[in-house]
Amino acid sequence: MVVACPVVAIYPQRAELILYGGAVHLSKEQMPHAGGGAEYGRVVLFDGQGWGEPLDGVWLRSLSQEHGIIAAEPAAFARLASAVSVGDLVGVVPVHSCLAADLLKRYRTVDGHWLEMMRGW
Repeated sequence: MVVACPVVAIYPQRAELILYGGAVHLSKEQMPHAGGGAEYGRVVLFDGQGWGEPLDGVWLRSLSQEHGIIAAEPAAFARLASAVSVGDLVGVVPVHSCLAADLLKRYRTVDGHWLEMMRGW
């Protein structure tokens, strides 16, 4: 499962991207990041068939209610910043998809179909 999140800002001086995709979309599940701090998810780019592998050296570093901060190692940030602009969608593979799936309620498959979560019994 990948959550599509629009890029709302790019900060080259900090090697960060800001997403419209926060705790209400992804939950607050986290794991330790290898370089220290927390990791809330991995970042992928979309292609014509779905999405690619998680980008090396790029991770979701922090979350507020509605926004997330993507951090990247310098070389990885250069590659990411050349591939996306403000307004583009990037994908986040959340640390734990169950909460994110429950929060979102509606899904689009890679072949364009929409799936609605069952409501009520």
